[in-house]
Amino acid sequence: MKISALVSAAAGSALLLAGCSGVAPEPEPESEKAVVDAYFTAFASSDPAEIENAADTAVEDSTAARYLAHQLNVARANNANGLDHRSSDVEVADDAVSVCQHGRCTDYADFTFEDGKLSDFSANGTSVGERLVIGDGKMVTSRDIAGFEVLSAAQSADDEQLLVVVIRFHSYDRSIEPVTSAVYRNPGGEQVDHGLNSVLPRRLLPDSHQLGFVGFPRSEIGGEIVVEFRTEDDQEAIRDSARVPVAQD
Repeated sequence: MKISALVSAAAGSALLLAGCSGVAPEPEPESEKAVVDAYFTAFASSDPAEIENAADTAVEDSTAARYLAHQLNVARANNANGLDHRSSDVEVADDAVSVCQHGRCTDYADFTFEDGKLSDFSANGTSVGERLVIGDGKMVTSRDIAGFEVLSAAQSADDEQLLVVVIRFHSYDRSIEPVTSAVYRNPGGEQVDHGLNSVLPRRLLPDSHQLGFVGFPRSEIGGEIVVEFRTEDDQEAIRDSARVPVAQD
């Protein structure tokens, strides 16, 4: 498209005036598509540094911000257990984003914005906020040996409906194996064993903590995890369990 000489001259005059005044022109705000692109490119990278850098693309404490925070927790848990970034393929269109890994895809759409930042969206046509919870910072302890703190949880929007719960595991005076088994009791009482996609610490030395996550297929937020653990030292052997709620906040 050709620009007329009049428009070109006007633009040149504006630049000249800006230069003479010594005031730099205001940067153009990013387009909504650029914001979505930056958000989901970081989300799909599963790289903690990239996800942290994308935090300012989302409205503070919005569904979008909380969803990104959960992905950051998962990425950090992978790193804490010696796993590489599990990046996904991402395709950004004008009004939708598709994120795929191992042949499974989630389509994000219905984007809403506030002040140029992403606020909310849907996943496979369902509400993201209803499938997401951020922990309240409360610790569940058992016999002053082990502690469990839910950082976040999210249920996938695909057919598997996988509930991924990120937990910070704590040890106190003794070395422990923080998870010998874990089951999830759904709000209706149905019990589900954790799946093979869980990433868990093998051992915690005394006075330590480490991230991990537990995956439960066909499970929903609002139930509780029953975690079994045991001591791992030369003192009296103790095997016990803790009930860790995964409540809707």
